[in-house]
Amino acid sequence: MHENIIATAFNNSGEYFISGRTMIEHILTFSDDVVDQIIVFNLGLTDEEKSIINDYPKTQVVEFPEVPYEGYTDCMTDEQTSQSRNHVWKCGAVRHAQDYGKNILWIDSGIAPFTNVGKVFEVIKRDGLFFSSDQRWRNDWRTSENYWKGINMTEEERGKFQVFAAILGWQAGGPYQQVIEDIYEVSQDAETIQNPMMEQGLNEQSLWGLTANRAGYELQVNDVWDNDNDLGRANRGWGIGMPDQMRIYRDRDGSILMRVWRNDGFYGSRYRPMLTKIMNVGPDKATALYNKLIELSRNKFFYQEKYFQ
Repeated sequence: MHENIIATAFNNSGEYFISGRTMIEHILTFSDDVVDQIIVFNLGLTDEEKSIINDYPKTQVVEFPEVPYEGYTDCMTDEQTSQSRNHVWKCGAVRHAQDYGKNILWIDSGIAPFTNVGKVFEVIKRDGLFFSSDQRWRNDWRTSENYWKGINMTEEERGKFQVFAAILGWQAGGPYQQVIEDIYEVSQDAETIQNPMMEQGLNEQSLWGLTANRAGYELQVNDVWDNDNDLGRANRGWGIGMPDQMRIYRDRDGSILMRVWRNDGFYGSRYRPMLTKIMNVGPDKATALYNKLIELSRNKFFYQEKYFQ
């Protein structure tokens, strides 16, 4: 049993596999001193891909826990698109991560933390939970009436903010253990999680936030900077070849806990060359480059390639 672990999951889609490797490499580059183990739940990796992941230091591919009902497996991967059909599988993976560590930080494959995650683990130890919202989407976004009825969601609760579930932290056996258990229980209810509004089924982000709120937990906040890049998203710019978003995670006093790149995992190959190039200079220089990039992005759009030659 490890003290601090990172947990994630991805399948054998080339893009998600690429994104997952980039995330692992960022953890090992910037947070090697505070992370004891990286657990990757297997959503359909080939033997060759599992071998590649297992070759990383401190990293282990583990099998996904036994599915609770017949439709659960089918919701993991669509053979035609290689994308998840339903996000509720994460409820099972996050819960079963406690089999491998005490303080658990779940990170989606499309996230790449480029600062040390040690401060986040300190918050997990202090509070027992680390759920954060970007305050963009409320609980009724991409959820259905059968879901609202299944969990007895009130009108007031429908108006509260969802968790940004790409990053979730909790302490096994801690004060919010029951939150994780309750979320997992709902994920096993096939009727409640079906969502005719979405091809991917339930948007489970509302479930994390709602259950935590009911347990008396106040969500943390993360800031979102969108990149003005070749995907057409705009308000700041750090250039073509870089991820869609930067997110800044803060503690309740406003202090910064960590910064991460966030991209759609389905476009992993779009961002990996540049991020790999930056990481290859080592953590100290990479941090300096990232900080310079962020500072420049405050005022103007620029093409950042020249800074990394």
